[in-house]
Amino acid sequence: MRQQWITPASLIAALLIVIATVITPTGSTLAMWFEELTTDELSAQTDSYTLDFADVPSTSESTNPAQPPVWNQPSFTVTNKSSTLAREMRITRAQLTSRYSYDGSTLDPVRNSRITFALAPAGRTCTSSERKQVWTAKETGQAPPANGIFTPPAGGATFMLAAGETRHMCVDITLDTASSTVDQRRSLLRRFAGAGIKAVTDIGPAQTLSTDGRESGSVTSLYRVSLPQPAPSPSITSNGVPGCQPGRMSSYRGYMRLQWGWPDASGSSAVDTSVIDRWEVWSKPTGGSWSKITNGYHVRPSDGPYAPEHPGGNIPASERHVYVEREIIRRPALDGNRVHRDFAIVGVLKNSAQTRFIAAQGWDLSWNGMSLMNQYLCNSTVTTPGNLTGAPNVPGRQW
Repeated sequence: MRQQWITPASLIAALLIVIATVITPTGSTLAMWFEELTTDELSAQTDSYTLDFADVPSTSESTNPAQPPVWNQPSFTVTNKSSTLAREMRITRAQLTSRYSYDGSTLDPVRNSRITFALAPAGRTCTSSERKQVWTAKETGQAPPANGIFTPPAGGATFMLAAGETRHMCVDITLDTASSTVDQRRSLLRRFAGAGIKAVTDIGPAQTLSTDGRESGSVTSLYRVSLPQPAPSPSITSNGVPGCQPGRMSSYRGYMRLQWGWPDASGSSAVDTSVIDRWEVWSKPTGGSWSKITNGYHVRPSDGPYAPEHPGGNIPASERHVYVEREIIRRPALDGNRVHRDFAIVGVLKNSAQTRFIAAQGWDLSWNGMSLMNQYLCNSTVTTPGNLTGAPNVPGRQW
């Protein structure tokens, strides 16, 4: 009689049959097993748990105090790409830094503002006045840390996203200066014009799921206060040219008064302007290039016989006019040849970069060299080139 050996493969097959018979659930037992399988685990086989984050650029800042707001509204979107699962989201930190550095703290927009993160209503953007506050990152007057990083308390800065939902998160920045009226907005600009805050926000789900999609991210948003350009003042005029008027003339000297408004055309009176370091006059002869007038002999605060000079051509921040001496146009002579020269006002911000911003319009002045004849004229306004000083006339929106 021949012996029958049980091969290892046969033994394994037999064991699998026995195990399947013993442990395979049927009926109500099978139903209980599926009840224990969570929605997250079940959906993971077919759903996507990816979250998208995107900045929403805003250019809403107005340069006209009569047409608010004079700042923009930074925000970003958060999108839940899951078709089945709602997600609890959390801001984990925000880095808030100023565009420029300043010698003193009173001009720093980060220090002098309240910064909150708030959710716009479902289906609406941050142009809506309605908000649901998520996190107050800092209060007015609170000095920012050296690295600008603010962290919410444990368990804070959270909000819910429904399946497939996109919501707008508003970065609301409120400066410590009133802004309800035109005059208040002028005051705000005299302190904060050109200021900027960069907000880098880290955000992700409160609970991370096992997925190959992107679940957290960092979004950069930019807040800007507008930077109006100086404008010829309509309060004086000559030959139909605003902001220009002949001054005192003699056989030895002759002056033209140039007057500008800032932060708007009506702001032509001397007034404290903390954000401005100084004003400059730049000029260009016909066929030449633009340069700053650095000789104080040619730029003075008045046209009196003993008028002082503006040293180095630097005009105090509170001033809105200057007298230009005619000799910068041409030397006196009896030839009667009228020579033209263009002039423009340049503002310099009181920050570490000494940022310049340029008037959109300047003036064309002329003189025929004959001191006793009234041929020293305001000819016209001129449009300034986009890079008058070699840099953009107004700093760009990005940095």
